[in-house]
Amino acid sequence: MPRPAVYLAGPEVFFPDVEAVAAELKRLCDAAGLEGLFPTDAERPAGNGVSIANAIYQGNVALIDRSRAVIADISPFRGAGMDPGTAWEIGY
Repeated sequence: MPRPAVYLAGPEVFFPDVEAVAAELKRLCDAAGLEGLFPTDAERPAGNGVSIANAIYQGNVALIDRSRAVIADISPFRGAGMDPGTAWEIGY
C-alpha cells in the first residue's frame, strides 16, 4: 500500500545545505509512514518560452496536487514573516 504523500513547504529550499535538509525531512516523513515530497523533487518543464519561475511553479503545483497534505515551516525568513512562497503553497 502506498504511503500518503505530503508536500514539504518552507524556506529550506534557499539554504546552502538544501540537499541534506531535504534528505532529513524525507527521513522523518518516512519514519512517520509518509512520503515526503520536497520542492526540489519537482520535474520542471523546459523549452522555448518556459521561464524559470513558471517551471518552478508548474513543478511545485504538480507535487502539491499529488499530496494529501502540506507540511509547512512558517518560521520567519528574511524578515519578520514567513517565506512568501511558502505562504502561497499553503494557500494553494
